[in-house]
Amino acid sequence: MLELERPMDRPAPEPAAPQRLLIGSRAELDAAVLAVLGAARRTVRCAAADLSEFGLERRAAIDLLRALLVANRAHSVQLLVDDPAWIETRAARLKLLQRDFAHALEIRVADREDAVGGDRVILGDDCHALQLREARIAHGEAWLNHRGYAQPLFAAFTRRWDRAAHNVAVVPLGL
Repeated sequence: MLELERPMDRPAPEPAAPQRLLIGSRAELDAAVLAVLGAARRTVRCAAADLSEFGLERRAAIDLLRALLVANRAHSVQLLVDDPAWIETRAARLKLLQRDFAHALEIRVADREDAVGGDRVILGDDCHALQLREARIAHGEAWLNHRGYAQPLFAAFTRRWDRAAHNVAVVPLGL
C-alpha cells in the first residue's frame, strides 16, 4: 500500500521570485493576459470598461479560466465592467463559460459613481496583476508573484465590486 506524506512532513514551498512583464504591443498583452490567468490558482478578478481589450473571448483564455474553475468548486472568476454589451454580443465563449459555471463566474456592472472608467486590470489570486495604462496602444505591465504590486489593485477592485449592481444574468431575460 502506498504511504502518503503527511502535510506537515513536507517543507513549505518557497515563494517564487517576482517576475515583471512589460507590455508595449498587442502580442505582449496577449502573452501577459495568458501568463496571469495561468498563474492564478484560486481566483481571477478582472475590471475594465468592457473587457474587450483583454481578449477574454479567445479560446486560450477561456481554456485557462475553465481549468481554474474545474480544479475546485470554491475557485471563482469575477468580472467587473461599466457596460456589459461587449460581453453579451462579442464574447460567446465567455457567456457559455458563465452558463456552465454560474456558481463561480460572476459578472457585475460597476456603480456609476465608482465606475471602472480607464482602469484596466486582471488580478490572479492576491499576488499576480496586470495593469494597462491610458494609451492608444497596449501599454502597461504585469507582475507575477508580487503581492506589493497587486494589493492596491486588489483593494480598488474589491471596493468597486462591493458597490456594483447585481450579477449580469446568465441567459438573457425575456418572455
